[in-house]
Amino acid sequence: MGMASRNKRARRRALLAEYGPYCCWCYQEFPPEELTLEHLVPRFAGGVHARENLMLACYPCNHGRHNRVG
Repeated sequence: MGMASRNKRARRRALLAEYGPYCCWCYQEFPPEELTLEHLVPRFAGGVHARENLMLACYPCNHGRHNRVG
């Protein structure tokens, strides 16, 4: 099941406040609206929407990982 929009916005704001507008994989700075929520442990591998499992990533890094674990 997907994350509710309100929760998604709140988590994005919290991540931006904590880490700034940087991709967790390539470390480049991006406009905040270009960063996506990244599950560190993918949903298919049992990852959850918990804050501890989320970071911000640029679109190419997030979608280029092909949901590999590790």
